[in-house]
Amino acid sequence: MQREGVFREMKRRRFYEKPSEKTTREKAEVLRRVGKLARKQAQRDGLIAAPPKKEPRPGTAVGQPSALSLTTYFVTTMFFPAMLASAAWGCDKSESSNPFKFVEAHD
Repeated sequence: MQREGVFREMKRRRFYEKPSEKTTREKAEVLRRVGKLARKQAQRDGLIAAPPKKEPRPGTAVGQPSALSLTTYFVTTMFFPAMLASAAWGCDKSESSNPFKFVEAHD
């Protein structure tokens, strides 16, 4: 949806846009698109150098998860089921001090 410009258009439609501002914006969008296409074509033809590739940050190389993703994985796999279970079955008022305590399922 972002590539289609839906979010951008929703933002634009929040407020009234004068017709003169609309034509100015549309002309600027056309110039931006044409310039981008011309730049890409020139890079493919070898007329201008392509932008340098970004090097991956340490610890985020291909096949190597970052520390944040490992933490997120641990938290979601360990605590999320416990929080769902305690919310579904409720917990005693005495146990409410520890929201991460695993609650056994009632049969």
